[in-house]
Amino acid sequence: MRPLINIIRAHCTILFVLGSTLLVYSLRIFLFDGTGDDGDSLTHFLIAKYACVHPDLFYDHWGKPFFTLLAFPFALLGFKGIQCFNLLNLLSCQIALYLIGKKLDLKFNWLPSLFLGFCLISIKVIPSGLTEPLCANILSWAVLGFFSGRYYTSTILISFLPFVRSEGLIILILAAILLLSIHKWLLIPLLSFGHLVMGLLGMKYHNGDFFWTIHNIPYPVNGAFYGIGSPFHFILKTPEMLGPILTAMFVGGIILIIFLPLVLYRKFSDINAKIFFILI
Repeated sequence: MRPLINIIRAHCTILFVLGSTLLVYSLRIFLFDGTGDDGDSLTHFLIAKYACVHPDLFYDHWGKPFFTLLAFPFALLGFKGIQCFNLLNLLSCQIALYLIGKKLDLKFNWLPSLFLGFCLISIKVIPSGLTEPLCANILSWAVLGFFSGRYYTSTILISFLPFVRSEGLIILILAAILLLSIHKWLLIPLLSFGHLVMGLLGMKYHNGDFFWTIHNIPYPVNGAFYGIGSPFHFILKTPEMLGPILTAMFVGGIILIIFLPLVLYRKFSDINAKIFFILI
């Protein structure tokens, strides 16, 4: 009993954040109706729900195969099941952010978890069937792995991100740059691990095409449907995603990053600090 009490005392703030997140979102999920989004949220849910009946859905590129694989047991329980899946992803992501904060010796290492839990975009996407929470969860643990020296595990995790969200392809490029910067270039081929696994597993459902993961990327295939948006879309929408307070802090942080990086980079010489600044 005493070790448990000591653990609670040592991590009481983050436990409070996690408990508050669990309570608020559980009430939102079980007391109120809604899907978080009228289109993609429902489609991802339906693909995950019926993948057992139609196995080809596990390898539907638009549905995101890795998301479908992890989400389908929850989707079988109904839409509230997949909402709970995204809530678990949020809680897991908060834990990873807290551990990253401890690795960096941040005084208020619980704050990122609090901000993530209750920013506007989380309030929208957590009670939904969208893929963003899983992507954030995997990426957070991968970043923690880099800080902890688990480069193989982190690289493999990142290799599956394109099968959770298409933006994962961009993250693959950034991960390759990071590996080069910290002299771990021999791990760069591991970034293709997700494509190799999914290519082998799904070629049966794509006419024997091992490269279906490349040939069937949904956005180039359906370019006429999706159209072209502004490259500044997410910058302009930041206040709607984070809220005014977090947006102001975000802008302030960018200013500090622009003017203070060299000073802080010289102050910290260990590999964790270098990873931190490269990620920024």
